Amino acid sequence: RYYGLVQGLDGIVWEMNPRTMQLSFVSQRAELLLGYPVRRWLAEPNFRARITHPEDAPRMSVLWAAALAQGGAPTADYRALRNDAREVWIRGTVPVDPAR
Repeated sequence: RYYGLVQGLDGIVWEMNPRTMQLSFVSQRAELLLGYPVRRWLAEPNFRARITHPEDAPRMSVLWAAALAQGGAPTADYRALRNDAREVWIRGTVPVDPAR
């Protein structure tokens, strides 16, 4: 039931190991919204960071690093690059448990 709920959301849900930065889950909506197969998200190291727009990547890197160090659930708007090279604005909220 949880899987069906997550797959039905109009947003991308993902889970990442905070130590290795390797994604362990990505919802199917990622493929619909950005055009990359879920298997790429899971197989390629730093895939999420690599599709972040180059102008937004430094700011997002700092934000996510601070969240990993301090916990919390930072929210930020940034651009991602679709597989057809179009820019898409994303509002990302990433709940982080510093104990992990």
